[in-house]
Amino acid sequence: MEPHATLAWWEGDRLTVHDATQWTAGVRNMLAMGLRLPPENIRVLCPHTGGGFGSKGYPKWNTLLAAAAARIVGRPVKLVLTRAQMYTMTGYQPDMRQRVELGAEPDGRLTALRQQVVNVTSSTEDFVEFATFAGRAMYAVPAI
Repeated sequence: MEPHATLAWWEGDRLTVHDATQWTAGVRNMLAMGLRLPPENIRVLCPHTGGGFGSKGYPKWNTLLAAAAARIVGRPVKLVLTRAQMYTMTGYQPDMRQRVELGAEPDGRLTALRQQVVNVTSSTEDFVEFATFAGRAMYAVPAI
C-alpha cells in the first residue's frame, strides 16, 4: 500500500509538488495558504493514488513540511512517512463491524437486504463512514 509521500521543488517563486493525494486542488489551496503564495504559482501532480481509502482525501502536514523544507534548502525534498507514522499522523478509516443478510430469487435477483453496522467515531464529532450506507445506495432491492 502506498504511504503518504511528497516530492517538492521550487523554480523561483513557483512550486511543483508530486503528492500521494486524492484531492490535488485541496493540496494546492493548503500550500497557497500555508506558504502565502498565489494558487496559480503551485502545481500539484498525482497521476495515480495507490491505497488512499479516504486517508488521502485531505491535505496533510507532511506535504507542507516538504515544500517548506525544499524552499529552505534550495533543492528538491522528498518526504515519505513510515508505516508507523501512517497510523499516528494522517488520520485513519474507523473500525466497522457489519452484518449483512441477503434474500434472493433462484436467478440471483436480490429481494431483501439487511445491513447492521457498528461504526467507531469520535467522542466530539459525528462522523459516519460512508461504507455504512453502501447497502441502501447501491442495490435496487424491494425490502431493505
